[in-house]
Amino acid sequence: MTTSASIFTKLQLRETNNKARGRRFTLEEKLLSLSLYKQSAKCYRLLSKLFTLPGRKSLTNLLSKIPIGTGVDKSLIEVLQKNVSKLNERHKICVLLFDEVSIEPHLQYDESTGFISGFEDNGISRTQQFADHALVFMIRGVIKKIQAANMLYIL
Repeated sequence: MTTSASIFTKLQLRETNNKARGRRFTLEEKLLSLSLYKQSAKCYRLLSKLFTLPGRKSLTNLLSKIPIGTGVDKSLIEVLQKNVSKLNERHKICVLLFDEVSIEPHLQYDESTGFISGFEDNGISRTQQFADHALVFMIRGVIKKIQAANMLYIL
């Protein structure tokens, strides 16, 4: 049995008889559920009716706790290096994608970090100019399905 199947089975056996408001989920169970939800929200809704799974709100709360900053995400680079080292040469072929989106210039204060966002920020330095564009660099596998957003710049 795979690790994911084991986590899912234990979850069903432990929480099926509990009331909806009394259910507690481990981080592993939430991460497994989040991966299911990200694959297909419509499918996750169906699975939620058939099995005991965390609610959508619990999953979005989990995502909101992940700090996302500007610049190169060093931890993501380390994970990519570890995962790519296991691949054969053919599966390592990838494409570097660039995407720029227009954003509404505004400031926002984050109480948990005491940080004001909304200024131009490239991950190394910030200016006093309001940001009106965001630029994302992404790596995507050509042969094997690999996808990772590596860098975020607010311009």
